[in-house]
Amino acid sequence: MKKQAKTLFVCLALLVMGANLSAQQIFPLSSSTGYGSARSTGSHYYSSTGDLFTELILDLITGVWFVNNALVTFEPYPYAAEGKYLVFGDLNAESNFSSSYISEGQELEATEEAEPVKTRVFRFAADTGMFWMNGLSVGNETRFEGYLFKFIGPIVENTLYCKTPEQFGQNGNDAGNLRLGAEFAIFQTNMLSGAFFIEWDHWYGSLKADGVALGFIARSYPIKPLMIEWRGMVHDFNKNEQDICIWESILEVGFMAWRNIEVFASWRHLDAMKCPYFFEGSRSDGVTAGVRVHF
Repeated sequence: MKKQAKTLFVCLALLVMGANLSAQQIFPLSSSTGYGSARSTGSHYYSSTGDLFTELILDLITGVWFVNNALVTFEPYPYAAEGKYLVFGDLNAESNFSSSYISEGQELEATEEAEPVKTRVFRFAADTGMFWMNGLSVGNETRFEGYLFKFIGPIVENTLYCKTPEQFGQNGNDAGNLRLGAEFAIFQTNMLSGAFFIEWDHWYGSLKADGVALGFIARSYPIKPLMIEWRGMVHDFNKNEQDICIWESILEVGFMAWRNIEVFASWRHLDAMKCPYFFEGSRSDGVTAGVRVHF
């Protein structure tokens, strides 16, 4: 009860702070009055009521985003103890890896006698998997991603497309795609979370180019031990003085096999129809199987 009361107090305080800031913008202590078409609120001028309410809506969205991400913490790994992963309002969250390890007894459903599992302000995951894509032979994808603090963190990804004479030529080398960047949470809940990411996009081997990758990640922890994730991204780069894009989509389903170990399989789609220099301007579908460690 004390923990719930403390959490409720923090939520109310954050909302009151947001409302107070918005109120100061709309009804400042000193404002010019007039009957012109433009409304003045201190340093803000609105040409119409619609503009005022548009800003109010944006302020509300910003406030909700702040409260959602400021209160979130993470259990040591998905479904560690209470059948969930994201926890909201835990003011005693740890900021070090000492809370990454829990006893066997704590893995069971929490009871009133059991010591609650400590949550953390960070989460990370590393995975590797082999994939097959129609027309592109086989390859490997290795990823590391997470949040250093609640809603922002790094992403490091490397995808290796193995050599095939049809794709890279008789004397061609394997082609690889290295991406380095960061992800930013848009919203976070156990049922559905969304994040935006931006990466430096480097192609090496038989396919050489540098650019930027932009994308979106949707994650869900619907019910123990199931995990669902979708990643969609656009590779944007310049090749032979032409701006070209590649679309990539990965739909993944996994389950927690043991403690912090996840086994997953995914469907992959790659569309390079507008990129004649890469993958011979083709579309390809395939599958991936791999393993992921949460820590």
